[in-house]
Amino acid sequence: MKKTLLKRILLASSLAVSITYLSAGTASAQTAIVYGQGNQLKSCYNAALIPSQMASSIERCDKALANDMVPKRHKAHILVNRGILFQANGDYAKAYDDYQRALELNANLPEAYANRGIIYFLMNRNDLALLDYDRALAGGSAFESRVRLNRAMALMDAGRAAEAKAEYQLAQQATENKEGVRQKWASFMAEREGV
Repeated sequence: MKKTLLKRILLASSLAVSITYLSAGTASAQTAIVYGQGNQLKSCYNAALIPSQMASSIERCDKALANDMVPKRHKAHILVNRGILFQANGDYAKAYDDYQRALELNANLPEAYANRGIIYFLMNRNDLALLDYDRALAGGSAFESRVRLNRAMALMDAGRAAEAKAEYQLAQQATENKEGVRQKWASFMAEREGV
């Protein structure tokens, strides 16, 4: 049930959250965070925007990672991008490995924590998911509302309903897209209750 839910809710949330291109210190887009600058990083990002190009997107990220001219800090961003692609493709082990490697290269990547938190949530490790969501928020995630919504889901699964509802309210406050957050929460709750 949890995998179905996340493919429907978090995948949309994750890709919307993760596919964000950061260049010269500015952010644009939504949830799944795609980082980087330079042609290879842009190529990896742009290919990721088209679902039918998933395999070529991963190949482009692989090429960028293999390039010795790409600085270490950019490789961390590419690993987050590729992890998102693996996650969208249902390969959670590879996604986790990429987020982990990205954090080993740069422990200050809030979106790597946010996305790794989703993997922990899928593994029913709500304790670890909550820690990563907290790290993402403390690190200044550009996607506060999405991280808070994911955090609310983990709290609910952990049996902490009052905290989950409070976190859901914070997710609502952190976005202009209140209806989108409401719909994702309603879908999560319906799926959870088996409706």
